[in-house]
Amino acid sequence: MNDTDISSDLSSIAAYLSSQGYQVKMQPAEPPLILEQVLVSLGKGYQHMEMILRIAGIRGEGELLGKSEFEQEYPADFKFLQFTAAIPVIAEESMLGDLSRYILTLNASLDMAQFGLMEKDRMVFYRYVYVCPAPKMNGSLLIPIVTSVQFLLDMFLAPIVDIAQGKKTCSQLLHEAEKALKKLEIELMQ
Repeated sequence: MNDTDISSDLSSIAAYLSSQGYQVKMQPAEPPLILEQVLVSLGKGYQHMEMILRIAGIRGEGELLGKSEFEQEYPADFKFLQFTAAIPVIAEESMLGDLSRYILTLNASLDMAQFGLMEKDRMVFYRYVYVCPAPKMNGSLLIPIVTSVQFLLDMFLAPIVDIAQGKKTCSQLLHEAEKALKKLEIELMQ
């Protein structure tokens, strides 16, 4: 055990992130939420949108669906830490196709990208799941995860919101990216 080992329970995760300078808040499992969560402020993003990262500890489908088979296959201290950030904009109905195409392009292009779209609610989210196979974890692993999520949101929030609000299409954004890459290639060759 090293000096950054912490318990993998949410209160320990919240305390560790707080000690590292993050603003955190515990949110109890009260209806309509079924799981306790740690809320981590990631600050303001594009169009001054408040970005919140939610961390929940789940034991997989067994916990959510009440199945005992999960407990038979995995030890009692095995769980997943789910990091989720909703992008606070409701997509225009007419833009759902373009938004889906853009998200699929992102997810195919980036190693850690796990953007998703809840079509019924017309909301985009980012989700990362960390497998936590023991009751203890290295707390320092949390910082790169939170930082990576924050980086990806900072990087892709504007295009996602612009598509969701109908300001740009996926094709326009991909064309702009292609032009920027060609310009960069020309500059590097000189």
